[in-house]
Amino acid sequence: MASSPNDIYAMIGLFAIYNLWLWLNNENIVHLHKTAYHSIKNNTISTPIIYLVDKYVIATK
Repeated sequence: MASSPNDIYAMIGLFAIYNLWLWLNNENIVHLHKTAYHSIKNNTISTPIIYLVDKYVIATK
């Protein structure tokens, strides 16, 4: 299924807004990925997504 150009422009726009929001909050996407990677590697909870994974996925096993 091919995406229409409008879908692609919307996704690029959302990505730009997200990166602008990160920049305004003194963050960047690379730092977020590094933080998540270290959280998983060291089994620490330092991001909201890792908290949710730990609480609902790992705890139920």
